[in-house]
Amino acid sequence: MIILVSGDDRMLAMAARQQSGNHVATYGAVVAITDDPIAQLGPGEDLFVCGWGSAAGPQGNPTIGNKLGPRTYDAVGLWQLLHGTRKIFPAGWTGRTFLWVSGSTDENPDMSFTFAEMFLTQVDAGVSTQGGVYARAERVDPHDVELRDAVIPAPGSPKWTHI
Repeated sequence: MIILVSGDDRMLAMAARQQSGNHVATYGAVVAITDDPIAQLGPGEDLFVCGWGSAAGPQGNPTIGNKLGPRTYDAVGLWQLLHGTRKIFPAGWTGRTFLWVSGSTDENPDMSFTFAEMFLTQVDAGVSTQGGVYARAERVDPHDVELRDAVIPAPGSPKWTHI
């Protein structure tokens, strides 16, 4: 499943829908974080999270969300939404999480953890049988993005880094 956390990036949404349509077995359905309801993942289905990040939020933690707008989530808030409120993870889930989020691995002296590291701690605490968390290996400036940078790579691509 691909979850679009960025609701204001049409290019990212278009690329996600195209990837899903061309490779549904790999990417599954495309949903927006604001969709209601969001279906539960299959027992081994991978989760792809797409958005922009990772500025420090109100608590100083890195956030992801809209390309230009104010709606953002820190890793704890996103996990609580997906795991607690939306309940998208089935019992015994073994899938992997892929964070196609620009800046998710950025180091910032004012933040103790990157967004990806914080998300990993939430997954490890909440779903013990998960298959790992992977993040986008390079940062992209939201003003310079091209369609090729919006396309979510396949899980085996070198564009992913294991967290």
